[in-house]
Amino acid sequence: WTATTLSCAIRWADMADGALELHLSEGSGAWAQPVAVRISRGPAPARRNLAICAQLLPGIHQHPHVLEDWLVYHRDVLGVDGSIDMYDSDGSAAVLGLQGVAYFRRFQELLGSPWLEAATRLSNDYATRPLQEVHCLYRHRALGTRRVLFLRSPNEFLVSDRFGDRAADALLWGVPDVAWDDTGWLQLAARNFGGLEEGDGGPALSRFIHYDPGSTDRGSFAAVANPANAVSSSARGARARRADDRRWTTSPPVLRVNRYPDPSAPRSARGAEQFSAEDRSAAWAAPRVRGGSGALVGARVAAAVAAWAGRDPSPAAVEAHAQSRRGALRAVFGFLASGGEKLSVEAFHAAFNLVVHDIQQGEDPQPSIRILRACGVRLESAAGAQEAFAALDRDGSGEVDEAEFADGLGAQAAAAERAALLRALTS
Repeated sequence: WTATTLSCAIRWADMADGALELHLSEGSGAWAQPVAVRISRGPAPARRNLAICAQLLPGIHQHPHVLEDWLVYHRDVLGVDGSIDMYDSDGSAAVLGLQGVAYFRRFQELLGSPWLEAATRLSNDYATRPLQEVHCLYRHRALGTRRVLFLRSPNEFLVSDRFGDRAADALLWGVPDVAWDDTGWLQLAARNFGGLEEGDGGPALSRFIHYDPGSTDRGSFAAVANPANAVSSSARGARARRADDRRWTTSPPVLRVNRYPDPSAPRSARGAEQFSAEDRSAAWAAPRVRGGSGALVGARVAAAVAAWAGRDPSPAAVEAHAQSRRGALRAVFGFLASGGEKLSVEAFHAAFNLVVHDIQQGEDPQPSIRILRACGVRLESAAGAQEAFAALDRDGSGEVDEAEFADGLGAQAAAAERAALLRALTS
């Protein structure tokens, strides 16, 4: 694989209107998709100390909490201050719009290479992994990121026995900036966990406490590259720009990668005897990880649904959409309850009789009917009305108030969208 760096001299006057667009294309036919680069005069982004690049497993949505635990651990517990770049081949990661995450969905398709598509049918993640790694490295060179940690999957965790939740900071302390300026990359060993599980289904950090001493704490398993000095990189190593650029190796107790392959694909149960050494040094993080993982699941799903529906997936836009839907449902409640504080099953059923509405209220019921349909309420039969009301009337009182009505139908609408997204991902 070849990486090409282009240097262009741009006059400041050419950017008087605030931005300049450059369009690059390749003439031999290997790359059919032109590259558009937008250069802005805005302030430069803050320089970050550490970013993470990860290529995610296909079908990651089929493994609950695996991706959420990994992201919460590195972003929130360790406090990685740079972008966490995630690449997938099938759109199953669904992390668009999440704070601190740069998501490159269906990366193979983004490349726009007819040759690559013909050679791999866009189904082989390993064929495009070198391109993903080069893309991530040069992206962070442009952003000015000081260090980039390459991890191959969300089963790999940066861990420090000595520093605990300051493991990310240990990279800065171990190789200060003065020494890092002359460094190409730093190598990390790995500790391979597996065997029998412990606990009640918590994060891998506490479920798997035994590791294989025969394949542990040796060699280079993961790389931390200096984007300014590396010309290529991979999960296992990097190639420095200059021959005299230094390479560092960490002591595994100080800094390493803990690898837990079983949560996404059970592999080690039959060979449990090889995982004979015990290590609980990362279990402290489990409560903090799972505490934030649940909220992240909801945010991740909401962003994925928004992107699939063609809406803005940013957290602010997702929240604004939820508030808008809630406001619309409150308006429907006021219409159905005729200004009252409670809505009875009889009044709810009458909403489906347009003649009754026209005669008794004189108000156009169609906006309310459309909102109810959008929330998945079947309007064609009395049974549909009764079924929808029963789902809202959780205490069986025969009445619902405005909050029960808006919350219940809002949850039904969100569930229907999630189900439609899941069908689209698995079809």
